[in-house]
Amino acid sequence: FEAHFLTYPQFLEMLTSGGASVVNDSNLVIRVHEKYLSWEKAAPILLSVMLFKQPLPSEVIADIIKDGLNVNINISAEDVTKNEENDSTCRKTSSWFDWFGGRPRDKGMKKENYEVEQG
Repeated sequence: FEAHFLTYPQFLEMLTSGGASVVNDSNLVIRVHEKYLSWEKAAPILLSVMLFKQPLPSEVIADIIKDGLNVNINISAEDVTKNEENDSTCRKTSSWFDWFGGRPRDKGMKKENYEVEQG
């Protein structure tokens, strides 16, 4: 698996050389939702976020990733189930798009504290 690890410089070289397409590479494996998926499986999940700025419904994602290879193959099935349950109960409604908003993380933060942190 590690023998075909794609680095960023290799990715750029593939794009600029006009050679083989990255997405058509049969060795391409993408890590999504703690599963290893082929591009064909991962593309709808990634494109939904990139194009529409919202994830697919969880039922659709579960159906897509059901045949994927677990990232943590050394963890027992019980631990994986516990982790998935914890993830679903602890999920926040924010997304990585909020990182660029420039607002303070703690909404209860006093204005004076925010000004001190900014200065």
